[in-house]
Amino acid sequence: AQFGTAAELATAATALTVSGGLVEDGWAALQFAMGYSFRPGASVNVILVTDEDRDELNSNGLTYDGVRDQLAAVGALLNVAVNHGFEDVNEDEALGVDADGNAYVPDGAGGYAISTGGVATTPGALAPTAKADYIDMAWELGGAAWDLNILRDGGDSARSFTAAFIDIKVSEISGGGGGGPVIPEPASLGLFALGALGFGIRRRKKQSSR
Repeated sequence: AQFGTAAELATAATALTVSGGLVEDGWAALQFAMGYSFRPGASVNVILVTDEDRDELNSNGLTYDGVRDQLAAVGALLNVAVNHGFEDVNEDEALGVDADGNAYVPDGAGGYAISTGGVATTPGALAPTAKADYIDMAWELGGAAWDLNILRDGGDSARSFTAAFIDIKVSEISGGGGGGPVIPEPASLGLFALGALGFGIRRRKKQSSR
């Protein structure tokens, strides 16, 4: 395990950079994640959390195809929580949409319903190319894309987000790609925890500077 204990995760979290300005290249983060070693037969789940699109000025020669192929080579399932809206076939706001077009719609009471015809709609101001950068890649690799703004708004909608996200991840992991239940790499939950923690720290800093 790369993260191991809770204490080791806390230590890793202290190294997070939370004031990156406009330099936030999710492709570089995905490539970094592929530097971990994975157990043979393990379910590799990668979760990217970012409120910006990628940084074109610091691309390091990365390409969409190259990053996607690295993930595909280890059978990784990519989920992204990004600054982008989603809706279902009825044009109702969705928490997120998976590769099959299933839309996860909040029910107003902390739960959610599954609808059809899910699409990505409006990008956030800091993420005009988030669909081309991240959402399309998640769908191409069989994963789902989620509206990060719903999570950070809190309240019942955030609880709906958490319920849907966890249910979908459990379903993905337990499915094991048709080979029965498998044990996910600890890096999956560790990377998500670090990403969510970093986003929370960054948000608090922005709020305190207002």
